[in-house]
Amino acid sequence: MRNILFAVVVLSLFSCRKEEKPSLPNTNFGKILLPTDTIKVLEKDTVLLVPVSMAGERNKLATVYYHFESATAAAEEDFFATSSPLTYQVGADTIEYFAVVNILQDDLKEDDETFRLVIDSADFASIPNQDVIIQILDDESRRPKYLGYISPLVYEGYTLFWQEEFLGNQLNEEAWNYRTGNSGFGNNELQYYREKNAVVADDLLTITAKKENFGGSIYTSSRINTQDKVLFPYGRIDIRAKLPFGKGIWPAIWMMGMNKSTVGWPACGEIDIMELRGSKPNKITGTVHYKNAS
Repeated sequence: MRNILFAVVVLSLFSCRKEEKPSLPNTNFGKILLPTDTIKVLEKDTVLLVPVSMAGERNKLATVYYHFESATAAAEEDFFATSSPLTYQVGADTIEYFAVVNILQDDLKEDDETFRLVIDSADFASIPNQDVIIQILDDESRRPKYLGYISPLVYEGYTLFWQEEFLGNQLNEEAWNYRTGNSGFGNNELQYYREKNAVVADDLLTITAKKENFGGSIYTSSRINTQDKVLFPYGRIDIRAKLPFGKGIWPAIWMMGMNKSTVGWPACGEIDIMELRGSKPNKITGTVHYKNAS
């Protein structure tokens, strides 16, 4: 996954603050420790446990008083939290208790939002770091643009060998080749294949067919393959694609034998995973091509 850069602006819009209790003299105390990194949580997680640890020697009960403070995330709108004091028993081991926050879900597409857990005071304990930032990651902005079937990454008896999600904004040419030009390719194809018709952006590969004059053709499109870069001797391949339709359109995804240059077609073998004849958009075909052994 990606690193998320963000700015935190504490506005103090709302406070769940309870009446603060003054700290008692710090003698024979331990240390109250909060996470030093921003805590990130999705709306769908609904319940967040923020660790508040006690470390070091102590010979009395130590009690911690805290509250949650709004920033760009608003209390009772984006989160709901109580501020019950945490009491640590006598001992020298590190003890971890949790402050509980309920993350409130919504159906809005919005920016990621933040709020804070703030330590007000502690009996018989010092407070090296007094607050921790909590960031609510918006679910709606992370939903895929095109909903539909999502292939699992794990199947019983299989090991994931390779995957291509077309992340980023350019084609991964360590795995893919552009195949340009137009020779008809055995199908009397009318289009000229160009690199510029295959665009990777916003984590999607989009291949566009255009009506335009280029290279002696009146249409252009794009064609890519993994020849000599990613090979599949056997296994399972899952592919997810959104297909166009219309008379004359023929999108296809297929596999070709690597020995075509020496034995020719169809002796090399071909497996058509998917072909769509645009005039029949409700019918997908899959075909195996081969040559009988002599």
